[in-house]
Amino acid sequence: MIKPDRIVSTTCPYCGVGCTLQLHVKDDFIFKVTSPFDSPVNHGNRCVKGRFGYDYVYHPRRVTTPLIRKTPQKAGERTQAFDLSEWREVSWDEALDHVASRLVDIYKRDGSDAMAVYCCAKATTKIIIFCKGCIGRSSARIT
Repeated sequence: MIKPDRIVSTTCPYCGVGCTLQLHVKDDFIFKVTSPFDSPVNHGNRCVKGRFGYDYVYHPRRVTTPLIRKTPQKAGERTQAFDLSEWREVSWDEALDHVASRLVDIYKRDGSDAMAVYCCAKATTKIIIFCKGCIGRSSARIT
């Protein structure tokens, strides 16, 4: 039986339920995923994704740094860019500055009706209200 170097508690990333997972790590490699029976959400159970869906961490094409397209896209003329040669690696500061700049451009050009926020089921009401305030909408449809 393999003994883990450490067990890392985390929240499953796959849906909005918020199941507690424990990652069993040996030599910086996740070899097993369990869940504590005293977890208030999933009581030690895991769905198929929570149980077996951690191999993406080791995928050779997994994106681990922010990327910005080398060729800017125009509204209505966007193309898919699956080839990594179409992107350049940037720092987190540059990526966040780029996103903020683009959002300001869109807001100035089209107003708040062009802005939308998608929040997952894990988002609290406070986060949703904050996001609505950021795009200048006092009301929004929450589905």
